[in-house]
Amino acid sequence: MKTLWDLIKYYYKIKFNIPPEYIEFVACYSILLDCVVGYSTKSIARRHKLPQDYVESVLVEYFNFFGWEDDLDISPIAIYRKTNKNFDYFVQEILTTSAYIDYNDFKRIFLICKKFDVLDTWAKDIEKTIE
Repeated sequence: MKTLWDLIKYYYKIKFNIPPEYIEFVACYSILLDCVVGYSTKSIARRHKLPQDYVESVLVEYFNFFGWEDDLDISPIAIYRKTNKNFDYFVQEILTTSAYIDYNDFKRIFLICKKFDVLDTWAKDIEKTIE
């Protein structure tokens, strides 16, 4: 039996030729954005009035990552974009702006931002086709 969510995705596929994956992404966008901005899983759950385990499952699905344990003192996506997506500059910027980020996490944070940036570009491209 189809759920309402399945019917919504089917409708957008038929009416606008939008892939169901995009609809799923749009539904999770604010959770993903809050993560790359630096909010902890607990803060994201509280902000959106969602169960923390749901937030974690979304982050694992898209980023293969359970989320931050504590709110970060930086916005990883802002640094990623400010440094023109260059890993070496990204590392330098974090080293000079964050007191909490462990050096061993830099690559993972960079890859999460990279993945979000690709998804965000994909979403904007599809939005243009809808308009």
